[in-house]
Formats: sequence, structure tokens, C-alpha cells
Amino acid sequence: MLGIGLGGFASGFEKGIGIGEKLIEGENKRAISKGVDEGRADFDKAVTEGTAKPDDADAILRFTMPKIMGPLLKSGDLKTATAASEWLRSDTTRQGTDLFGKGMIAAQAGDVGGALQHFVNAGRVKGYGADYKIADPQELPGGGWRVGITNNAGKTFTRDFKTPDDVLQFGASYLNPQAAFQQRQAQRDAEVKAERDVTTDTRKYTARKNVDLEHDKRRQAAGLGTSQSPAEVKTAEWLIQKGVAKNPQEAWDLVRKSKTSQESIAAQIMGRAMTPSQGRQNLEEYYKLFPDQRPPGMPAAPAQPQQEPSFMERWFGGSSAPAQQRPDMMTPGDGGRPVQAQIPQRPPSVPAGSAYSPSRRQWRTPDGKVLDAQGRPVAQ
Repeated sequence: MLGIGLGGFASGFEKGIGIGEKLIEGENKRAISKGVDEGRADFDKAVTEGTAKPDDADAILRFTMPKIMGPLLKSGDLKTATAASEWLRSDTTRQGTDLFGKGMIAAQAGDVGGALQHFVNAGRVKGYGADYKIADPQELPGGGWRVGITNNAGKTFTRDFKTPDDVLQFGASYLNPQAAFQQRQAQRDAEVKAERDVTTDTRKYTARKNVDLEHDKRRQAAGLGTSQSPAEVKTAEWLIQKGVAKNPQEAWDLVRKSKTSQESIAAQIMGRAMTPSQGRQNLEEYYKLFPDQRPPGMPAAPAQPQQEPSFMERWFGGSSAPAQQRPDMMTPGDGGRPVQAQIPQRPPSVPAGSAYSPSRRQWRTPDGKVLDAQGRPVAQ
């Protein structure tokens, strides 16, 4: 029987294909799965012959990843194949893969806390997988460990780990090299799309602003008053609300003459302020403006696009929880949507310090005994 690391690495790749981000479908997915099997067979042979160690990160990459890249090249997906090749050659990948292997070995040895720490360290390697801030595992009073991740938007997701199987699923699903690469690619693709969307909206908004300016020039040439853009109205309104401008005329002077921030701060320090009743209504009446009116089809000012939660975020908890609070344990709901789990009142027969598992509807006592929701012993 080969070393425990071999099974950890191999199962990691296999589970990563089935559970990780669904970026590869159909024939490619089946071809990659076949490639993993072939890579594992080659790796088995090398370990048996003594030319590779069961927990050698470089060896598993050398034997397995070319088999995974093959279908990508054959299908003509050169972009993904090139990115994978560059990623595989990086020191980041070797470091992350090494920590992943150590975590799988610890998990299969039953060391839940140690395995989680290795996986957390792998997740912290910049460039290995998606970028999340990952907290150190926290041991729970009734047994098990809790890990929290925070995404770029500042939302925190938590998950509890009770058994080695829980930890194995976590590592195999998200931190094996293939899944890490797919998550990295998915995150980069989402960032590029978000940037492209903002750029497109900004260009549309700028075009609309140019139309407004051209309209103003024509009105001026005809001896008519000029209109103002919603952005200018909001800027002038802000100057009044913050006390920087003492009246609408001064607010517009600041907008038009582009007063420096130092002058604005000086004006605010001087104590200039209007009462709330002299805010937006006076401003609009003064210039007869209705800043929210836009011609049909004209876009509003660009806003930061909202990204859907990643697969890892949905699996970890699915709803944001303040980092300073201890959220209730979460259980997966229908269609992958999590639901808030209710922890029942502890029955008298359940000792203090016992941990409740919503998914199993069981209590685990400090001495390791398992009781059902009513506090009755469960046969193991």
C-alpha cells in the first residue's frame, strides 16, 4: 500500500473536477478526468519504484498536470492552457501544492486542527487560488474547529469542521492545484468583466455629458440659460449640506470655478452653513433644475457592479456575517442556497459545553459521546 499522501493528492484532483468551479464541461471534463487517472497511475508506478515520494508536490504536478492540460490544448483553449502552464511553473504553485499535500496527509491521519492550519496557509499563498483573507482555525468548546474567509468586498463567511472527512472535502474541493487554478482564473475573469462593464458605463455616461455640454453651447448662442448635469447638481448640493457653501450661488461658483480642496476646507472651518430647509429645494428652485430627469435610454452614472458569490463563498456559508460576531452554524439549503440553522435549547440530559450539529441534528458531548436532538444516545 502506498503512502497516505498519494491518496490525498489523487483524491484532491478527482474531487476538484467534480466539486470545484464548473469552468470545464462536457468532453473536456471527461478527458481531464481520464488524464487524472493516467497521471495517478504514472505516479503510483514512480512511488512503487522509489523514484517519487508520496507527498512530493513537484512530482504530483509533474505527473498529473500535463494530463490535465492536454485536453485544453486539443480543444483549442490556448488561453487557459497558456495560463495553466505559466501558473504551474511558478514558485507560488509549488508552495501552495506543498501545503495542500501536508493538509491532506494530516486530515487522513485524523488531525483536524493541523490539517485546517495547513489548508489555511495554502489559501494565504498569494496567487494560489482565489484571493481571500482567511482567519486561523478557532477550536470550538464542544469539539471541532471554525474557519472564516473574507472576500474583497469585506463580507465574511464561516464554516465549522467536526470530522476529518469535513476537512478532506474542503481541501480536495478548493485547494488542490487544479481547483486552485480554476478559482484563480474565475476570479481574474470576473475582475476583467467588472472592469470592462465599468469602462463601458463610464464611456456612455461621458458621451451623455458631452451631449449636455453641446446642448448648453447652443442655448447660450441663442441667448438662453444653460442646464446643469446631475453630477454638478449633486456636487453643489453636497457643498451646501456640508456647510462649505452658504448659499446656492456660492455652491455653483465653487463648482464652476473648481475651487481647491484647501479653499473648501477653509470655508467650512469659517462656520458657513445652511439650515436643512435651505438645502436641495432652494438649490433646485434657484436654477429650476430637476437633476433626476434624464432622456429615455440615457444611462445613470456608473456604479460598482455587484458580483455573485463564488462557489467557495456559497459552500462556506453563503451569507455575510460580521467578523466580530459569532454566527450560528450554517447548513446548505436547496439549490446550494444556505439557510440559517437554528440551534435548539440544550436538553437537561446534554452536558454543558456540548456542540450541536444542525446538519446531523446531533449533540457531541465534551467527552466525545453523540446524542440526538432530544439528548438520547446515538449508536455509533
